[in-house]
Amino acid sequence: MFSSLIPAGIPPGELRLVDTCIRVSPDLLADLTAPVPESERQRASRYIHTEDTLRHLIGRGLLRHTLAQITGQPAASFNIDVDASTGKPFVAGGPAFSIAHSGEAVVIAVAGNGRVGVDVEAIRSIPDLHNVTRSSFAPDELSALNRFPEGEPRTAAFFRGWTRKEAILKALGHGLSSLHDISVSLTEGDRNTLLRLGIPGEELRAWTVCSMVGTPLYAAAFAWDQPVLSVRRISIPIDYGHQTQSI
Repeated sequence: MFSSLIPAGIPPGELRLVDTCIRVSPDLLADLTAPVPESERQRASRYIHTEDTLRHLIGRGLLRHTLAQITGQPAASFNIDVDASTGKPFVAGGPAFSIAHSGEAVVIAVAGNGRVGVDVEAIRSIPDLHNVTRSSFAPDELSALNRFPEGEPRTAAFFRGWTRKEAILKALGHGLSSLHDISVSLTEGDRNTLLRLGIPGEELRAWTVCSMVGTPLYAAAFAWDQPVLSVRRISIPIDYGHQTQSI
Protein backbone atom coordinates (compact mmCIF):
# COMPACT_ATOMS: atom_id res chain seq x y z
CA MET A 1 0.00 0.00 0.00
CA PHE A 2 1.41 3.39 -0.98
CA SER A 3 0.60 4.89 2.44
CA SER A 4 3.53 2.88 3.81
CA LEU A 5 5.70 5.52 2.12
CA ILE A 6 4.37 8.07 4.64
CA PRO A 7 6.03 7.62 8.06
CA ALA A 8 3.80 7.14 11.08
CA GLY A 9 3.57 9.99 13.56
CA ILE A 10 5.20 13.38 13.21
CA PRO A 11 7.90 14.69 15.56
CA PRO A 12 7.76 18.23 16.98
CA GLY A 13 9.28 20.78 14.64
CA GLU A 14 8.80 18.66 11.52
CA LEU A 15 6.85 19.90 8.51
CA ARG A 16 5.73 17.14 6.20
CA LEU A 17 5.26 17.81 2.49
CA VAL A 18 3.62 15.13 0.35
CA ASP A 19 3.13 15.45 -3.39
CA THR A 20 1.92 13.44 -6.33
CA CYS A 21 0.38 14.14 -9.74
CA ILE A 22 -2.99 13.50 -11.30
CA ARG A 23 -1.56 11.05 -13.86
CA VAL A 24 -1.75 8.20 -11.35
CA SER A 25 -2.65 4.66 -12.40
CA PRO A 26 -6.29 3.56 -12.04
CA ASP A 27 -5.36 1.26 -9.14
CA LEU A 28 -3.52 4.01 -7.29
CA LEU A 29 -6.32 6.49 -7.98
CA ALA A 30 -8.81 4.08 -6.44
CA ASP A 31 -6.63 3.63 -3.35
CA LEU A 32 -5.92 7.35 -3.01
CA THR A 33 -9.54 8.39 -3.20
CA ALA A 34 -11.08 5.47 -1.28
CA PRO A 35 -11.49 7.44 2.00
CA VAL A 36 -13.09 10.48 0.32
CA PRO A 37 -16.78 10.64 1.38
CA GLU A 38 -19.64 10.74 -1.07
CA SER A 39 -20.42 14.39 -0.25
CA GLU A 40 -16.98 15.47 -1.46
CA ARG A 41 -17.20 13.23 -4.51
CA GLN A 42 -20.43 14.92 -5.49
CA ARG A 43 -18.86 18.33 -4.99
CA ALA A 44 -15.89 17.37 -7.15
CA SER A 45 -18.16 16.02 -9.89
CA ARG A 46 -19.56 19.51 -10.43
CA TYR A 47 -16.30 20.73 -11.94
CA ILE A 48 -16.50 21.19 -15.70
CA HIS A 49 -13.02 19.80 -16.39
CA THR A 50 -11.98 16.28 -15.45
CA GLU A 51 -8.57 17.53 -14.34
CA ASP A 52 -10.20 19.77 -11.72
CA THR A 53 -12.21 16.84 -10.39
CA LEU A 54 -9.08 14.70 -10.16
CA ARG A 55 -7.10 17.43 -8.42
CA HIS A 56 -9.81 17.83 -5.78
CA LEU A 57 -10.32 14.12 -5.15
CA ILE A 58 -6.61 13.24 -5.11
CA GLY A 59 -5.80 16.16 -2.82
CA ARG A 60 -8.50 15.24 -0.31
CA GLY A 61 -7.62 11.55 -0.48
CA LEU A 62 -3.89 12.14 -0.10
CA LEU A 63 -4.59 14.40 2.88
CA ARG A 64 -6.71 11.78 4.63
CA HIS A 65 -4.11 9.06 4.13
CA THR A 66 -1.39 11.36 5.48
CA LEU A 67 -3.47 12.33 8.50
CA ALA A 68 -4.16 8.65 9.13
CA GLN A 69 -0.45 7.84 9.15
CA ILE A 70 0.29 10.72 11.50
CA THR A 71 -2.55 10.16 13.97
CA GLY A 72 -3.16 6.41 13.74
CA GLN A 73 -6.85 6.98 12.99
CA PRO A 74 -8.64 5.50 9.93
CA ALA A 75 -8.30 7.62 6.80
CA ALA A 76 -12.06 7.71 6.27
CA SER A 77 -12.74 8.97 9.80
CA PHE A 78 -11.65 12.58 9.27
CA ASN A 79 -14.30 15.24 8.88
CA ILE A 80 -12.84 18.20 7.00
CA ASP A 81 -14.60 21.43 7.96
CA VAL A 82 -14.14 24.97 6.65
CA ASP A 83 -13.54 27.95 8.93
CA ALA A 84 -16.37 30.40 8.25
CA SER A 85 -14.19 33.49 8.83
CA THR A 86 -11.08 32.49 6.87
CA GLY A 87 -12.29 29.85 4.43
CA LYS A 88 -9.49 27.52 5.56
CA PRO A 89 -10.22 23.80 5.70
CA PHE A 90 -9.39 22.11 8.99
CA VAL A 91 -9.88 18.95 11.03
CA ALA A 92 -11.14 19.64 14.55
CA GLY A 93 -8.41 18.73 17.04
CA GLY A 94 -6.21 17.41 14.26
CA PRO A 95 -2.87 18.43 12.73
CA ALA A 96 -2.59 21.66 10.76
CA PHE A 97 -2.62 21.22 6.98
CA SER A 98 -2.83 22.96 3.64
CA ILE A 99 -3.59 21.65 0.14
CA ALA A 100 -2.50 23.09 -3.22
CA HIS A 101 -2.71 21.95 -6.82
CA SER A 102 -1.85 23.31 -10.24
CA GLY A 103 -1.46 21.60 -13.58
CA GLU A 104 -0.75 17.96 -12.83
CA ALA A 105 0.77 18.62 -9.38
CA VAL A 106 -0.96 18.07 -6.04
CA VAL A 107 0.86 19.04 -2.83
CA ILE A 108 -0.13 18.93 0.83
CA ALA A 109 1.67 20.29 3.88
CA VAL A 110 0.98 18.89 7.36
CA ALA A 111 2.34 19.99 10.74
CA GLY A 112 1.55 18.92 14.28
CA ASN A 113 0.58 22.42 15.34
CA GLY A 114 0.53 26.06 14.33
CA ARG A 115 -0.59 27.53 11.03
CA VAL A 116 0.71 26.12 7.76
CA GLY A 117 0.21 27.02 4.12
CA VAL A 118 1.44 25.58 0.84
CA ASP A 119 1.12 26.74 -2.76
CA VAL A 120 2.15 25.34 -6.14
CA GLU A 121 1.92 26.90 -9.58
CA ALA A 122 2.70 25.55 -13.03
CA ILE A 123 5.24 27.97 -14.51
CA ARG A 124 3.79 29.45 -17.67
CA SER A 125 4.08 32.55 -19.81
CA ILE A 126 1.98 35.51 -18.65
CA PRO A 127 1.45 38.00 -21.50
CA ASP A 128 0.38 40.76 -19.12
CA LEU A 129 3.07 40.07 -16.51
CA HIS A 130 3.84 43.76 -15.93
CA ASN A 131 0.28 44.64 -14.90
CA VAL A 132 -0.15 41.41 -12.94
CA THR A 133 2.91 42.17 -10.83
CA ARG A 134 1.85 45.78 -10.25
CA SER A 135 -1.40 44.55 -8.72
CA SER A 136 0.12 41.76 -6.63
CA PHE A 137 3.71 42.71 -5.66
CA ALA A 138 4.89 45.33 -3.20
CA PRO A 139 7.22 48.12 -4.47
CA ASP A 140 10.37 46.42 -3.14
CA GLU A 141 9.37 43.18 -4.85
CA LEU A 142 8.72 45.00 -8.12
CA SER A 143 12.19 46.52 -8.00
CA ALA A 144 13.70 43.10 -7.34
CA LEU A 145 11.69 41.49 -10.13
CA ASN A 146 12.76 44.10 -12.69
CA ARG A 147 16.39 43.20 -12.04
CA PHE A 148 15.78 39.79 -13.59
CA PRO A 149 16.20 39.56 -17.39
CA GLU A 150 12.93 39.59 -19.31
CA GLY A 151 11.55 36.27 -20.46
CA GLU A 152 11.96 32.99 -18.61
CA PRO A 153 14.18 34.30 -15.76
CA ARG A 154 11.68 37.00 -14.84
CA THR A 155 8.70 34.66 -15.20
CA ALA A 156 10.34 32.08 -12.94
CA ALA A 157 11.14 34.79 -10.37
CA PHE A 158 7.53 35.95 -10.45
CA PHE A 159 6.21 32.48 -9.68
CA ARG A 160 8.79 32.00 -6.92
CA GLY A 161 7.51 35.19 -5.33
CA TRP A 162 3.86 34.46 -5.95
CA THR A 163 3.94 30.98 -4.39
CA ARG A 164 5.84 32.27 -1.36
CA LYS A 165 3.31 35.05 -0.81
CA GLU A 166 0.33 32.79 -1.44
CA ALA A 167 1.66 30.15 0.97
CA ILE A 168 1.75 32.55 3.91
CA LEU A 169 -1.60 34.10 2.99
CA LYS A 170 -3.14 30.62 3.02
CA ALA A 171 -1.53 29.92 6.40
CA LEU A 172 -2.89 33.20 7.76
CA GLY A 173 -6.32 32.69 6.23
CA HIS A 174 -6.07 36.04 4.43
CA GLY A 175 -7.27 36.81 0.94
CA LEU A 176 -5.38 38.40 -1.93
CA SER A 177 -6.17 41.86 -0.56
CA SER A 178 -3.21 41.36 1.80
CA LEU A 179 -0.68 40.70 -0.98
CA HIS A 180 0.89 44.15 -0.57
CA ASP A 181 1.33 43.65 3.18
CA ILE A 182 3.94 40.94 2.56
CA SER A 183 7.34 41.08 0.88
CA VAL A 184 9.43 38.04 0.00
CA SER A 185 12.74 37.42 -1.69
CA LEU A 186 12.53 36.38 -5.34
CA THR A 187 15.89 34.64 -5.57
CA GLU A 188 16.49 30.92 -5.58
CA GLY A 189 17.77 28.94 -2.64
CA ASP A 190 16.92 31.31 0.23
CA ARG A 191 16.49 29.54 3.55
CA ASN A 192 13.76 31.91 4.71
CA THR A 193 12.38 34.18 2.03
CA LEU A 194 10.07 36.35 4.15
CA LEU A 195 11.34 39.95 4.28
CA ARG A 196 8.35 41.97 5.52
CA LEU A 197 5.09 41.11 7.26
CA GLY A 198 2.92 44.18 7.74
CA ILE A 199 -0.11 42.46 9.21
CA PRO A 200 -1.19 43.59 12.70
CA GLY A 201 -0.54 41.04 15.40
CA GLU A 202 1.94 39.01 13.34
CA GLU A 203 5.67 38.79 14.09
CA LEU A 204 8.08 38.43 11.19
CA ARG A 205 10.51 36.29 13.16
CA ALA A 206 7.84 33.70 13.96
CA TRP A 207 7.42 32.67 10.32
CA THR A 208 9.42 30.57 7.90
CA VAL A 209 8.58 30.84 4.20
CA CYS A 210 10.60 28.64 1.83
CA SER A 211 10.41 27.35 -1.70
CA MET A 212 10.28 23.63 -2.39
CA VAL A 213 13.06 22.49 -4.67
CA GLY A 214 11.57 20.77 -7.71
CA THR A 215 11.39 20.77 -11.48
CA PRO A 216 11.61 23.77 -13.83
CA LEU A 217 7.92 23.21 -14.63
CA TYR A 218 6.57 24.21 -11.21
CA ALA A 219 7.15 26.67 -8.41
CA ALA A 220 6.05 25.70 -4.91
CA ALA A 221 6.49 27.10 -1.41
CA PHE A 222 5.41 26.52 2.17
CA ALA A 223 4.86 28.80 5.18
CA TRP A 224 4.75 27.84 8.86
CA ASP A 225 4.50 29.96 12.00
CA GLN A 226 6.58 27.54 14.11
CA PRO A 227 10.34 26.89 14.40
CA VAL A 228 11.23 24.53 11.55
CA LEU A 229 13.56 21.79 12.76
CA SER A 230 13.15 19.58 9.71
CA VAL A 231 11.20 19.31 6.46
CA ARG A 232 10.36 15.84 5.17
CA ARG A 233 9.47 15.56 1.49
CA ILE A 234 7.58 12.52 0.23
CA SER A 235 6.72 12.01 -3.44
CA ILE A 236 4.05 9.39 -4.05
CA PRO A 237 4.74 7.24 -7.15
CA ILE A 238 2.22 7.52 -9.96
CA ASP A 239 2.05 3.73 -10.03
CA TYR A 240 3.11 0.91 -7.79
CA GLY A 241 6.78 0.27 -8.43
CA HIS A 242 7.30 3.38 -10.59
CA GLN A 243 8.63 6.68 -9.29
CA THR A 244 7.19 10.01 -10.34
CA GLN A 245 9.25 13.16 -10.63
CA SER A 246 8.75 15.28 -7.55
CA ILE A 247 7.72 18.88 -8.09
